[in-house]
Amino acid sequence: MIIGVSPAYFLSKFGEHFSPKQIMGEIPILKGMGFDCFQLEITHREHLADWDERQLELLHETCSRNDVHVSQLVAHFWIDNSSDSLRVLRGYPLAEVHKLLDLASRLPGCDVLTVPFGKFRLQENSILTKAIFQQIEDRLVDWMRLLCDMAQGRNLRIALELQPEAIIAGIGGMRQMLARLPSVDNLGYNFDTGHAHAFRDVLETIPSRLGSKIFGTHLCDNDGMSNLSLTPGDGTIEWVQVLRSLQSNDYHGSFDLEIICPPEQIPENYSKGRQLVLRIMQ
Repeated sequence: MIIGVSPAYFLSKFGEHFSPKQIMGEIPILKGMGFDCFQLEITHREHLADWDERQLELLHETCSRNDVHVSQLVAHFWIDNSSDSLRVLRGYPLAEVHKLLDLASRLPGCDVLTVPFGKFRLQENSILTKAIFQQIEDRLVDWMRLLCDMAQGRNLRIALELQPEAIIAGIGGMRQMLARLPSVDNLGYNFDTGHAHAFRDVLETIPSRLGSKIFGTHLCDNDGMSNLSLTPGDGTIEWVQVLRSLQSNDYHGSFDLEIICPPEQIPENYSKGRQLVLRIMQ
């Protein structure tokens, strides 16, 4: 099995603005901790330009030297495109889409671009009518179809990461989106256990309900009420059922830890999470 870390590792260590140099400096440390892969994240739009030809070359060299790979690229700076009602209707800038897809396709070992959906919000003093909601929903479906089509040509899959109160509401909403796009093979779900638990989804049923449509993981814990990213085992998630359900329902991707903590607690918390996964799965 493959165990990695999500961008939460870098966010915990460096905050929201981390550089390619900082990421590459952590790769030998992650390998020394026993991790096989890591996820990259573009936290803010301006950081997309950080990954020029030289940085990509250095990343490939560093990953090859340490025998690790990138499990997915998370487009965090796109979160407003899926949570702000006006921006949903406007769509995504196509030039930016091409640039991000090109970056994802050139990362070592990466074949998943994750698109986050945050808490949905309307413009101030506006009312959401049935007609407007249908327009927003149809626009999202059209956009997902276009994005997946563009990604297909680069051998990429698109995974949706659904936070509580997103317009695509939990696993039920994910299944509805997939049902509206039956011919799209490369659209799936990034299983963030913390988000799903806070949404009150029944976590151990998610792998059986989505099967091979789970393209990646963010493994974290919480109390089922607050959308926190705690070390697995520090909340109320039943990890034996969740992890073994993933194993039994056609999931073949990496098990990536998503732990937000103070920098000095990173070694202890990530090692603890890794040992929990290994103990259950082996």
